[in-house]
Amino acid sequence: AAGGSSGVVVVTSGPANPTTAEGVAAQKEQAAKPAVEYKGAAAFEGNVVQIINGDTMVVRNSATKEYTRVSLAGVRANKVSVREGEVRGGPRPPESRVSHEEYTWEAREFLRTTCIGQKVKVRVEYARVMEGDAKEVRAMTTVVDMATGMNIGAALLKRGLAKFFLGRNDVCSCADELRQAEDAAKMQKLCI
Repeated sequence: AAGGSSGVVVVTSGPANPTTAEGVAAQKEQAAKPAVEYKGAAAFEGNVVQIINGDTMVVRNSATKEYTRVSLAGVRANKVSVREGEVRGGPRPPESRVSHEEYTWEAREFLRTTCIGQKVKVRVEYARVMEGDAKEVRAMTTVVDMATGMNIGAALLKRGLAKFFLGRNDVCSCADELRQAEDAAKMQKLCI
């Protein structure tokens, strides 16, 4: 992370491992295209106001009063929900049952019951361009509940409601804590 003026920083993905053939190829590929940049506060405090899915939330910055959509760094929750009777591209049936796969609902509910209204510390770890028309650059963050000191991503992994995942060029300061939380869930054969 490179520092900027007045608390604004530009965060780019970390370097690939140049000691492997894959790392050298990744560095060449990365140098050929523009870096992913997130221009915003590197760290801030705020309140969780909305849960988007099992690894993404909206936090209202206490200082600026801005709403920021952040995803949990190193955490990947399933997002697949299917309506019975729904035909892709067709009209949605008026009354249909929604089924969630691989603890999609449980992950979102855990975040909703644990985080909504809570004061949290947010630290940007890296940035990612989200798929879709808008090409949103989203901050991938570590979110810590200020009242309990709990790392929200690690708590989600410890319950087996998400998977630990870091891309080849992603750098996360709490990767070891996240990996240990996932290993603890696997040892107890919890959920995912």
